[in-house]
Amino acid sequence: STYLCDTTSGNVTVFLPDFPTVGKIWHIKKIAVNNTIQIRVNAPNSIDGLLVKNITALNNSYSLQFDGATYKII
Repeated sequence: STYLCDTTSGNVTVFLPDFPTVGKIWHIKKIAVNNTIQIRVNAPNSIDGLLVKNITALNNSYSLQFDGATYKII
């Protein structure tokens, strides 16, 4: 899944699912200058050991893959 997040009007929060299909990949990209994208997961899931990952710069992105236990930035 690809999410192009427009943060022009404010911060955007993307919640990743607790029990997705193993191997599923999410692409999340910031397409506006202002504000922040916050990518969140619920414990015991994590994103490379964190519950929250932020994207603050224009055109920065993360691709995340679920490995059956946690999300990995790839």
